[in-house]
Amino acid sequence: MQNSFQNLKKITAKVVHGDAYGRTIGFPTANLDIPVAQTGIVPGVYAAFVRYNGTLHNAALIIHKAIERVEVHLLGQECDLYDQTLEITPIERVSDCMPFASEDSLIKKIKTDIQLIERVFEK
Repeated sequence: MQNSFQNLKKITAKVVHGDAYGRTIGFPTANLDIPVAQTGIVPGVYAAFVRYNGTLHNAALIIHKAIERVEVHLLGQECDLYDQTLEITPIERVSDCMPFASEDSLIKKIKTDIQLIERVFEK
């Protein structure tokens, strides 16, 4: 389920407050103030680079059409990004977004996605 880097657009957007659900399950995300359609990217989970304050970070980019949300999770980091403008460069699509019957199944999927994303950065 891969897309080449050349086919993906960069996203530049400001971080806004969300419902903080990701933080409650151990995977904090930065919600981006950009509609899914405006990204020009097929919904799904991507390995991505995030640049803010001149520093590049490995991240998971989640583009979720069903809930009309674009968010990023910085791998191995937790920081206050509210009101920051981030530049996100998707690298490779690793999975689809899907609904989950339980929080446990969601957490398992997130952990699997993070492993897939870490493999992308090891290449």
